[in-house]
Amino acid sequence: MIVLLAFTGLLLGSLVHFYRLLCQKRARFDGLPTPPRKYWWLGNIDVIIKASMLFPDDSHPQIFFNYIKQKYNMPTVFYMDLWPISGSSMIFCDDPVFSAKYATTGTSLPKARSASDYLDEFLGPDNLVTAEGAHWKSLRGIFNPGFSAAHLMTLVPYMVDSSMTFLDILSQKAQSNELFQLEEYATRLTIDIIGKVVLNADFDSQRHDHPLVTTFRERTPLMFDATNPIQALKNFEFIRIWKLNQNGKKLDGLVGQEIDRAIAKRNQSGAPIGEKVAFKDRKRSIVDLALDAYYSDKMFNSAGSVKPSAAMDAAFRGEAITSVKTFLFAGHDTTSSTIAYALYLLHHHPTVHARLLDELRSTFGSLGATHIAATIKADPHTVNSLAYTNAILKETLRIFPPASTLRSSPSILPGATPKRNISSPTQTTHATAIASKSFVPERWFKERTPYPEAQLFSESGKEAFAPFSKGPRNCIGEQLSMLESKIILALVVGGGFDFVAELEGGRIAECAVGGVDGEKLRQQKSWAEKLEERKNIGAEGMAIIEGAGLGTTQAKDYIKPSDLARMKKLRGRTVEGYGIYQCIRGSAKPAYGMPGRIYLKELS
Repeated sequence: MIVLLAFTGLLLGSLVHFYRLLCQKRARFDGLPTPPRKYWWLGNIDVIIKASMLFPDDSHPQIFFNYIKQKYNMPTVFYMDLWPISGSSMIFCDDPVFSAKYATTGTSLPKARSASDYLDEFLGPDNLVTAEGAHWKSLRGIFNPGFSAAHLMTLVPYMVDSSMTFLDILSQKAQSNELFQLEEYATRLTIDIIGKVVLNADFDSQRHDHPLVTTFRERTPLMFDATNPIQALKNFEFIRIWKLNQNGKKLDGLVGQEIDRAIAKRNQSGAPIGEKVAFKDRKRSIVDLALDAYYSDKMFNSAGSVKPSAAMDAAFRGEAITSVKTFLFAGHDTTSSTIAYALYLLHHHPTVHARLLDELRSTFGSLGATHIAATIKADPHTVNSLAYTNAILKETLRIFPPASTLRSSPSILPGATPKRNISSPTQTTHATAIASKSFVPERWFKERTPYPEAQLFSESGKEAFAPFSKGPRNCIGEQLSMLESKIILALVVGGGFDFVAELEGGRIAECAVGGVDGEKLRQQKSWAEKLEERKNIGAEGMAIIEGAGLGTTQAKDYIKPSDLARMKKLRGRTVEGYGIYQCIRGSAKPAYGMPGRIYLKELS
């Protein structure tokens, strides 16, 4: 009886405490712009849950907030009260000037805890993306030379050779007329390139599985998305956590082996320990730069008495492993998706495709992958002349941005609305909504249709275009990503390749965006109707897949089973007018892996 009374008292006390805390949390948003609350005690939790249910299960959550803003006619800065499913509230901002001034450029806010927790677990603590203060400045200073324009030009021949391997694979796919996942092969290509930049290593993962690459890519499905409150319960899956830890140990061991090889090569070269070899005299991989910094520091602290065989201390070795993982992740993730989406869009926009061919003819004299490759290798700076190619890639990133930046907001946001300052509740995540501000009509000529000329001649969207973020914390690999993307796109398109996305056994037509003034997201069915549709997908969906030809042996050989299942489940769906929507796999990636066929055409 005493135990029961004690338990009852504890339960009542907990409920009273929770209610008082709930009142405090909800009161923080009084007078602030938020979506309407249907139930006071839920805050905006029901809003985001209902929004998420309108989209495919694996949709990137940045799409949810874009939908919420339009559905409830929210201002450019508004709040989402998501406690307790999220530890912090959210400020959703699609005002590029405000974001630049108060979040990224004028005042560089620290990374939001949700994003930092995810990346710290994925890559290791205090990586270049999440580190703050003096430690971040030190890391950035060490690695900046490896991403300078001058150094990247020395790597262009390798980028060309890797791209030609990619074209060989595309040629095989064209000859066999296989249905395949373009994003998979684009990822292998970009991993090979970043492997050369980071480790001066030839992974050759386009032709063969490499253990480091395989282990690294197995990590993403094991992660939970801390930025998506809908997935919060996934953090309690103990088998997943155990597998993630085992994967981390294996990955660290493989990266450590590559670092050991770099040290061995350095020692065999005869270069004095601690003496930096002239930049122009040797290849400068990320590991080289890290070792330069390490041995220089050792020389300074030991009055020049460092032995060539000196072992790397555990702390620095851990930092080096984390840095290598960071660059492997960031160096391939965005670029592979950009290439896949660029080819996806070019097929649907023949005028843009024709203008791109005109630029390639003008720059290289004639078309043909072999000729273009030889010209670029002879003069790598030729790539800098591809202004229209660059504009196409920027438009691709505008329409399909890889992510929104999440920052921890201060307690006061000056000028958060055009007329007044507003207070920001403590523990607030500032979400810079790249996916939304890229579509605002007054900033761009074409909201959801690629129009490269806007990138060439218009200043209206300058601040709104921020796929690599802005300010001191912008992506260190921006120049690398754009350089390799231009090379790949020039060779693929100039080589006569045309990629056609296919789903449900037929080609995917680019859908016009429906709704008021073309701005409302394409959602024609109610939440309840979609839930009912999901319950009844079963045998009917299977029949559609098999009857349409997507369930044939050939398709099953080249499309992952999990993606086949999603194609069946989500047939006919579009997100913001596109059948290949952005799903969340670490960052925003093409749904289903961008399935389709490649065709090789004669170019005059």
